[in-house]
Amino acid sequence: MRHFYPKSTRLHSQKKIDGLYAEIGKQFIVFPLRFVAKKTVDPHSKSRVLFLPVAPKKRFTKAVQRNQIKRHLRESFRLNLHRINLPSPWVWHLAVSYVGPSPSDWKQTEQAMIKGLEKLNLASNEIHPQEI
Repeated sequence: MRHFYPKSTRLHSQKKIDGLYAEIGKQFIVFPLRFVAKKTVDPHSKSRVLFLPVAPKKRFTKAVQRNQIKRHLRESFRLNLHRINLPSPWVWHLAVSYVGPSPSDWKQTEQAMIKGLEKLNLASNEIHPQEI
């Protein structure tokens, strides 16, 4: 299986990011990661999940540490994206923040990402808001 992380899967629009944090749809923590997700309808999107890795500057003052954390988050997301299944018009806007006290090893980050994406997949199979 080929794993890609194309530009179409990146959440980079400031409007979408503000909308994600303004009205949070689903929020949970799988230590050391915090997942903030919002399910929206976007028939024009090429990807089913738009992803934003976050490493807070307040906790990690050195840019090298923040870049390393974001690299780990992107890589673990890229390798495990296939775990999320969504019906066609729905799109997840997903921000994953690193909330651990210090940068952890790659294995711990990937295991937390797998657990979080599985929780998100369970939430995507729930009844859609329009059907309630």
